[in-house]
Amino acid sequence: VAEAASVFPNRGATDAACSLRGVDTEDLLERNCQLESIHSSSVETDDNLLLSFGETNCTVTLKNCVPGVCYSFLDLTYRLDQDGISRQQPSSFFKSVSVAGAAKVSHTAKGVAFESEGKEVQLTYSTHTCSDFYWYHGRETSQLCRAPYEAITTVEAGTPYSLSC
Repeated sequence: VAEAASVFPNRGATDAACSLRGVDTEDLLERNCQLESIHSSSVETDDNLLLSFGETNCTVTLKNCVPGVCYSFLDLTYRLDQDGISRQQPSSFFKSVSVAGAAKVSHTAKGVAFESEGKEVQLTYSTHTCSDFYWYHGRETSQLCRAPYEAITTVEAGTPYSLSC
């Protein structure tokens, strides 16, 4: 059966291109320590970023961070229905996240928070495959594996909805 004919194509794929990149700006008041997505869509807002399923070992450098400031981004998939089965990993869009150049790093189902130790912070991440993601969120009626997914917010610091470090 050809892939195009499959109801669930590429459900286990782990070779997607990395979606996130650091914003490269010298304007310290505008978009410092910020991520952006390579995907553009009419669905995407200024505050939400699109990622792909199956991104593996992606590394992004966040620039112009302020040392000692707590930064975070929310995982929008936290709001989705989940089954009641406890699992080893948080039911986030990310399979794994590590942060270098930061202290007090936290990765939960609600998102990622870290306290910058310098002007640059390096984020390394992998996203779940489509199959693994919908294993957590099987009640979603539309399971689109090939399309980028509105998964996270932009990086924030000090807002009422920011995660704490």
